[in-house]
Amino acid sequence: MEREVVGIMRDHDDRGRSMAPDGTELGPRGEAANSPAAPQAQSPAAEAAGASRVPALSRAAALLDVVSTAEKGCTLSELARLLAAPKSSLLNICDTLVGERLLRKDATGHYRIGIRMAEFAAAQLSHPPRLKTLGVVVQNFTNPFFRVEADAITVAAERMGVAVTVLDAEQMLDRQLLQLESLAAQGVDAVIIDPVDSEAVATGVAAVVRRGIPVIAVNAGASGADAMVATDNVQAGELIGRHLGAALHGKGDVVVIGGTRITGNVDRIGGFLGALREYPEIRVVDRLDGDNTFERGRKLAHTILDRHPNVDAVFSINDPTALGVLETFEERHATVAVVSVDGSSSAVEALRSGRGIIATAAQNPQELGRAALRLADLLYSGGNMPRRTWLLPTALVTSSNADTYAPWDAPPT
Repeated sequence: MEREVVGIMRDHDDRGRSMAPDGTELGPRGEAANSPAAPQAQSPAAEAAGASRVPALSRAAALLDVVSTAEKGCTLSELARLLAAPKSSLLNICDTLVGERLLRKDATGHYRIGIRMAEFAAAQLSHPPRLKTLGVVVQNFTNPFFRVEADAITVAAERMGVAVTVLDAEQMLDRQLLQLESLAAQGVDAVIIDPVDSEAVATGVAAVVRRGIPVIAVNAGASGADAMVATDNVQAGELIGRHLGAALHGKGDVVVIGGTRITGNVDRIGGFLGALREYPEIRVVDRLDGDNTFERGRKLAHTILDRHPNVDAVFSINDPTALGVLETFEERHATVAVVSVDGSSSAVEALRSGRGIIATAAQNPQELGRAALRLADLLYSGGNMPRRTWLLPTALVTSSNADTYAPWDAPPT
């Protein structure tokens, strides 16, 4: 799947940057660009606009956007209705845009995109803008997964000449929302977010999008984001579920430990439970709420053994939680199979030594980060996005291949 992401980066759509009547470049969502090239000469209409140029630019951009998406063009009445603006004001803007050949008016009174817009589109395709500044917001740096993900973005971005600001939300939603608002105010070219809560970040994402800044969710979905790249977490859950079903010979009691409110955790559990349907004699006897941390895993393991002393296996949504569970099980001399998702070096070492983890579905945070950066560059440059969701495949790590698997957080050799 990652190769598909690379491939689309070379294709761009046929929409150039919008230009105002006075030659000022407009951003992809209609706002004035941060650093427009100074025009050689202004049109008489632009000179007459004077101090009212900014609202006129905003309305002209919105008008061009509406006309560009209307298959048969728009009449003045239709534009007034769609833009909730008086006809007299729109007529002046339309006349100026027609004079600049950004619009044309046909015999039926419909406004359509003019020849200069096509010229701008061609110029955009020849010289697409490239990222200069990027904001990256991750859940926390306690989990090495997010550190590796952010470092991969930073290294790749700096090779492209992009200045990167990386922010740690410390697993606090309010903090992440403030960070998104700050990046919006700074006017970065794009934002990549690994969300604390997939739905609750919506207001922060909206604050960024309102500024015309593309937002890419990485590792998990973020409501309102323009695109998402993540591990195929349903596949990860399925792989783990089938492996555990075979390891238990199709029979046993299992506990599921969830995590924070992000789409990736929901998908992993869904894939896992779906795979267990192939084993009708395996029962899910409990589902507990985790928070993705080692410490919570330790505590929940006590709850599991107190409630279900004969439990056969535990599925955890990530390796840190699984390792916490494993430590408590070892302290209490409980022999319980543990499976999880991540493919971290600590989990793989426990697997290799036969301590109780029998499988982990591997992710690749470096590739997730680099793919998110490519999508950010694509969106900022006006490229065509064939679809909004991009999934990278996972791989199952077990005792049969643990010795040849290279964890993403392994120290360099």
